[in-house]
Amino acid sequence: MQSIYEYVKLTHIILSVLVLGMNLTYLGWLQLGRKDNSQTRFVLAGIRMMDSRYTATGYLLILLTGLFMMGVGPYPHSSLWMIFSVVLLIVLMGIAHGVFTPTLKKALADSQQGDVPVLLLKRLHSSGIVVLLIALIILVMMVLKRPL
Repeated sequence: MQSIYEYVKLTHIILSVLVLGMNLTYLGWLQLGRKDNSQTRFVLAGIRMMDSRYTATGYLLILLTGLFMMGVGPYPHSSLWMIFSVVLLIVLMGIAHGVFTPTLKKALADSQQGDVPVLLLKRLHSSGIVVLLIALIILVMMVLKRPL
């Protein structure tokens, strides 16, 4: 079982790096879209594609691999850093699914009709920052093996 655990752990880490990286790039892309209205539609479509195909799937796989490791790994289930990380990941997924993605869809639809309202782009940017910060907190807890 130890070798399976190690492969799942490696998969979990690689997924975390990839998803965190994608979330980080969203902020740069959104800055570009806000500065140049002619690029806004392209930027939003690119973020939408990455978010729906890769990031959302990545977060789900991170949750599943994490739960698997909780079941077979060497750490007690009652570890606060582990419990807080799972709870924060569920909160993160809720914000991403309930705020970021619907705002992104609305901004993309508005971009096809003309300019996207600045307030909508700010909301998208703010929710992206919240998701990224939660992901960074989880990462720190995973590395330090203690709650913040």
